[in-house]
Amino acid sequence: MTVLSTQCNPVGDTVRDVVKRRVKSTTNPGHFEEKYIYRPPSVAFYNKCMGGVDLHDQNRRYYNLALKSVKWWRYLFWFLLDATIINSFILYKETVAKPVSHLQFRLQLSKELIGQFTARKKAGRPRPSLPTGSSHVLDHIFDKIIYQGHARPCENCKRKPTRAGAKRKKPAETRFGCRGCGVLLCQPSEWGNCFEEWHKSLQQEQNSEST
Repeated sequence: MTVLSTQCNPVGDTVRDVVKRRVKSTTNPGHFEEKYIYRPPSVAFYNKCMGGVDLHDQNRRYYNLALKSVKWWRYLFWFLLDATIINSFILYKETVAKPVSHLQFRLQLSKELIGQFTARKKAGRPRPSLPTGSSHVLDHIFDKIIYQGHARPCENCKRKPTRAGAKRKKPAETRFGCRGCGVLLCQPSEWGNCFEEWHKSLQQEQNSEST
């Protein structure tokens, strides 16, 4: 066995570091005899501290966070995170009179780290509304919303009714809209003003709901 250490003297004391071991007899097969052998200080130091290392690895193996990855630094990151959690659990047991189990400690730690965060998204698009008591265009700005990518259909054009039996026309596409409502609307032209029509319809809906 080869041992490398920076904590101990490689030679040690030839008298103090001699230990007695029970080994198989070379002259009488099937029997054992006591023999005095030299034990390096590094081996004695390892035997003294190996229990903590083995226990640490055992606790880390119960709830191992390390995931297989081609990138070596990811495994190192998860290993250090596991080691940090285990060390925190050991300090926790030393400072609390009635500590919880390892699993309960990890669950409580996860809840505290997550806090109020949630990845759940609300279903559907939030309904735009106008501030109460304001006009239909005062608190909303017509500006360019899409700076990159393709234009999208105007929300007001999609709501316009068609004549009975007539084929519905494809809504006009635009990159502009209302920043207050967060919807795309056509630019004002001689054919109509979708910006004003959209906000007037919202104002009417709010008035009807309030009454």
